[in-house]
Amino acid sequence: MNSLRQRIPFKYPSDSSSTEEPLVLDEQEQDELIDKLRTRNSTSDRQHRLGLQLTIALSCILHLVYLFSDQDSPLFAMFPAGPSGKGSPLPLSRLVTMVDVLFHVNLGVLVHPWPMRGSHIVSFPLSYMYAFAWSAIPPTLSLLAGKAWQTTAWWSMMLITTWVSHVVQAWIEETDEGFSEFEKMKYQAAGA
Repeated sequence: MNSLRQRIPFKYPSDSSSTEEPLVLDEQEQDELIDKLRTRNSTSDRQHRLGLQLTIALSCILHLVYLFSDQDSPLFAMFPAGPSGKGSPLPLSRLVTMVDVLFHVNLGVLVHPWPMRGSHIVSFPLSYMYAFAWSAIPPTLSLLAGKAWQTTAWWSMMLITTWVSHVVQAWIEETDEGFSEFEKMKYQAAGA
């Protein structure tokens, strides 16, 4: 039977050289590759979380400055009001700003990788659902009250910060889950 000719079907040449066989890694090489990718993933996660925490901190500082200012939108400094003027600030703007600062702290805790987060010991932080619900109220009130666009844009900053935090956090969690699935794909290569 060994003298029979083995049939090898025709293969179209691909962009890469067709004579190369697929790369097969032994267990040690797989472990080294996974460790290298795990290090890259954790470094990337740390960088994204740091950027997110800096964004939240900057937004929180701006809200604290607003809290102790004359209650005019900071955007009036960059984009002066038209002939109609600045108008009055949003009703209860100091209270709304204090709640916004608390929600900034909440966002900071949400993006921080603490092991206690979500346990029965710590009922704080509130989920993104509550952050989105709260942060949509001030810009909606500003629109309904007919405030200047600068005022509405200022009150939208918490909503934007919440959205960015949610998207980046979801992205980090998705890449972590993908990496966990990748680790499960280890194979046993006989003779490699």
